[in-house]
Amino acid sequence: MSSRRKPSPHTPHPTPYTPHPTPHTPHPSPLLCLSFLEKVTEKNQIFFAQVRKIVLYW
Repeated sequence: MSSRRKPSPHTPHPTPYTPHPTPHTPHPSPLLCLSFLEKVTEKNQIFFAQVRKIVLYW
């Protein structure tokens, strides 16, 4: 019963090409992403502030 010890021909990768959820990332800098998020979430300043507080608290 030990004849089933053959390695699979190819690893069953869910996504062979696309390690990141967002393949189109202009700048890898996290600061730029944060600033962009801040600009986008200008209307949700309160929510963003709460999230920041939670992150700082953690």
